[in-house]
Amino acid sequence: MIIPGDADTLARIKVIARSFFELLNERRVDDAMALLDDGGSWWNVGPRTAVPMTSFKQSGTEIMRIMPMRFVLHGVIAEGDTVLLEVESVSPKPDGGTYNNRYCYVVVVRDNRILHVREYPDTKYAAEMLPPEAWAHEIGSWEKHHGSYWHKDIGA
Repeated sequence: MIIPGDADTLARIKVIARSFFELLNERRVDDAMALLDDGGSWWNVGPRTAVPMTSFKQSGTEIMRIMPMRFVLHGVIAEGDTVLLEVESVSPKPDGGTYNNRYCYVVVVRDNRILHVREYPDTKYAAEMLPPEAWAHEIGSWEKHHGSYWHKDIGA
């Protein structure tokens, strides 16, 4: 049982949230995706909407196949059932060069699983620097569920 504000609970949910990125760094993508609750959602600042976690798992797995990103955690704080992480990704691009983005993730942990994620990447950088195949997977889930990746106020 999660007791909001309890030191042991806060430590545990931080470990769960960090573990997602640590497993990706170890190339254990299936294990990382298994931490994500299928009943949850993944929200992104670009479209300002969420997709079902099951859709994100598919696109996230494909992006990691194309771009074997490594993640550096710069900061982690928690309150209640929520963890905020400041993260940096670094990956070689298939056509040469390096992809290096910064993110803030707001992660809700319930029953020792990641239920909801709100992702705040540099979307302009991602749109310009992700290889086309990876970008297609990035925007694909949102287009499938919402008809567009970009929020109507932003445009493509």
